[in-house]
Amino acid sequence: MLKLSNLTIERPIIIASGPLTAKAKHVQEAEDCGAGAASLKLTFVKVPFPGQMRTYSTPNGAIISPIDKRLNLNEAIELLRECKKTVRMPLFANLGAVGTRLDEWRLMAQAFQDAGIDALELNYCCPNLDTTALTFDVREEHGGAQIGQNPKQCYAITKAIRELVRIPIVCKFLPNAADVRDTAVACERGGADGVHVVGLPVSGLPPVNVFGNGEPLIGLTDGISFGSANGTICKHSTFMAIAQVASVIKIPIIA
Repeated sequence: MLKLSNLTIERPIIIASGPLTAKAKHVQEAEDCGAGAASLKLTFVKVPFPGQMRTYSTPNGAIISPIDKRLNLNEAIELLRECKKTVRMPLFANLGAVGTRLDEWRLMAQAFQDAGIDALELNYCCPNLDTTALTFDVREEHGGAQIGQNPKQCYAITKAIRELVRIPIVCKFLPNAADVRDTAVACERGGADGVHVVGLPVSGLPPVNVFGNGEPLIGLTDGISFGSANGTICKHSTFMAIAQVASVIKIPIIA
């Protein structure tokens, strides 16, 4: 059992935001199979650019995958309403925006709360968001840097949402900041009820076509970011990150 403020999650498996939570039927199937909660597909006020899922499997089980389709706010609200017709387990809204656009963070948080979401998951980890400075020491560029790499920005966004909503807040970030403990502490200080430490993937590409033009078998070199190598390769580094985070915060950790 996991408690996030006044929200109780009865079973320990939470379905992460992704393709499995982009449709109501899949969310229902997850609950039927024993999931305790699910985080709906990443949502923006308006999706900044189109995405398409592409993956590459390697013999040891790692998968390299770039972005897939994200949801506009109106699509996510409709998905939530459809899920709530049959799904009984708690649902999180996974939301993201440019770091400086606190108005968009607030707009989505309020809209999801009004629509009946059980909790908010603030996405500080996707590497395709503009992280233009809320503070002067944030990298001023589009893409490549995650909000979670800047604790001051995490604190500012979390605090703004905490002052607005009554429902639980979880901050989702990769453990790739200069010190992941600083990010975790910033989220807790901002008012988060929990954190979600993402498995630590590394940027990667599929092998090259040595019998052809020498380019990667899947062309992930163009665009916002490379793919990420996931799977068992991430397990032990993720254990380390969880231990680091647990040493400095008292709120629950999802991983």
